[in-house]
Order: sequence, then C-alpha cells, then structure tokens
Amino acid sequence: MQGGIAIAGLSPIVVPVFVSHIGCPHRCLFCDQSQFSDPVAPQDVSELVRNFIASCSNPDKRRRLVAFYGGSFTGIAPDLLEQYLEEAELLLKEGLIHGIKASTRPDMVSAEILARLKKAGFVELEIGAQSMDDRVLDASKRGHSAEHTIQAARLVKASGMKLGIQIMPGLPGEDRESFRKTVDEVVRMEPDCARIYPTVVMEGTGLFGLYERGRYVPLDLDEAVSRSLYAYIRFTQAGCRVLRMGLPPSQRLRISAGPYH
Repeated sequence: MQGGIAIAGLSPIVVPVFVSHIGCPHRCLFCDQSQFSDPVAPQDVSELVRNFIASCSNPDKRRRLVAFYGGSFTGIAPDLLEQYLEEAELLLKEGLIHGIKASTRPDMVSAEILARLKKAGFVELEIGAQSMDDRVLDASKRGHSAEHTIQAARLVKASGMKLGIQIMPGLPGEDRESFRKTVDEVVRMEPDCARIYPTVVMEGTGLFGLYERGRYVPLDLDEAVSRSLYAYIRFTQAGCRVLRMGLPPSQRLRISAGPYH
C-alpha cells in the first residue's frame, strides 16, 4: 500500500500537463516543444487531469501523479507558476492525485524553488541535462554548463525529492567518447530515473538549418540504438529506471531526419 492505495503490480497514472516553452529563457538549437502540444493554461489543468484519470483502467488502485512537461517549469514567472501550483495543490488536497512532478532546466533549480515545490506536494523533478560535455552544450545553444546539472542534481536529492535526468545522444559535437562521459557523469549523480532521447531534426529549429546546410549529420539508427542501449544498461545496473527511450509519438511532429521511430 502507498498513500492508501494498492499499487502492487500496477503502474502509476502519470497525467502529462504540457507547458510548452513557458519558462524557457531562449530556444535551444534542437527544440520546438510546440510540435508536441500547446501550453495548458492553469485554469484548464483540473479538467484535463480529471478526464485523463477517468479514461484510465483501475484508477482507484493506482498511484496518480500530475507531471508538468515541455518547458522549464521552475523558470515560469512567479505569478503564473503559483497559479499552476495552486491548481495542483487543490487536486492533491482533494485526493484525486498523490503527487506532482515536472521537468526543468538545470540552471533554474535553487533551494528556494525546491522548497516551494515540496510544500506544494512535489515528489520528483526531472532535469534536462541533455549532455555532460560543455562543448556539446555550447554547440547546442543550451545556455548552461554540465556543472549546473551536477549542482541541480545535488539540490534535488538534498530536498528529498526523486531525481530524474534526461539525455540526448547525438547532439552536435558529440562523439562516442563524449557520450560515454555523459553516461558516466549521470551515473555518478545517482538519479532515480532517466529518459534517453536520441537527437532528431525537427523542421523550424536551428538544428534543421544546420542540417540543410550540411553542417550537422544525425545519428543513423544503428548508432542511436547502440548509444541508447549502452546508456540503458549502465543506468539500469546503477539502479536507475529508464522511463523512455525515443520521443513520444505526436501527429504534430515534423521530423526531417534522425532516428525517430
């Protein structure tokens, strides 16, 4: 039992609430979150969550979480962030959900914001590391360093929340040695979970421009599978659960090249 519900043998219900690009300080070379979903307004969160849970099997017997994805959640303007948190807190107090999680940038994590998230009922925070090689981060126009990720991971673990790390094999400037370094550094951070997203070229992104000019070559499928499998094995052996490999399907995605399946 957990939180008064039986969860043995049943996966949790994770309700995705997309806040696409809200809170992001700039556009990374590879990114266009609008190709996944439009941002959900705070006042629409409750209805979305209720409808999603109602569509799931055995909802009363499963742990239920709200997950804010698609942007840099902790970078959202304070007033708007409070609106999202208040909506989620109401669902938590009602007993409809058992916890909250989100994804964010590593340079937008502080002890102060983590304390507010904990108070609201957060149980997990995923950090978009993408790479632990500063040369790759610079080439991808991430605007943060690998050290930011290390510090953010320490703060999340110190807060008592679970830590998730996201990486992207095949970013500009990455080779096998660079990728192995990223995997090594992620293992040292001892995350509870991870996501592995091999880099694809989406139309309208800066990476698409480089690809069109012949200045970026994406991983072929075999190499993407090889790197992803390497990371999967290393993470799993370290006790880290891999939640996803590859982008989730979306009819809005406009993929020009890369290992999208």
